[in-house]
Amino acid sequence: MKEQIFETTIAGKTTGRSASLLVGSETSKTMLPENLRPVLPVLVARVALLSREGRRVARFAIDLPGGAKLGVKIELSENKVRIAFVTADSDLRSALQSSEGPIGEVLGELGFGCGELFVASSYRELGESLPKAA
Repeated sequence: MKEQIFETTIAGKTTGRSASLLVGSETSKTMLPENLRPVLPVLVARVALLSREGRRVARFAIDLPGGAKLGVKIELSENKVRIAFVTADSDLRSALQSSEGPIGEVLGELGFGCGELFVASSYRELGESLPKAA
């Protein structure tokens, strides 16, 4: 398998990561499902960008191979990352819900803890599942 190398910058430190590391290595407990392989590198890059720029929230969308659309909201609080995914694709939702471990592992390797992970079929459902402010 040909590996694609990309770099992320976190707190002034540049680290090269290979795509195979991001999609699950042989030492990982859980392999990342095939339909999530394009998601993790983008997610890691956005977390790194938020950290570097000192911002706390990012929202973006990803058009995945096969036609699925994925909305993502990342909230960064100190070294914890809270992630919300929105997609109408039920297979993609199932894959995201079962991938909290691999996502947390990769974020952990970059110095971040994976806080809460939300997966919803619509923004309305997401709004209903997010904790309310006091």
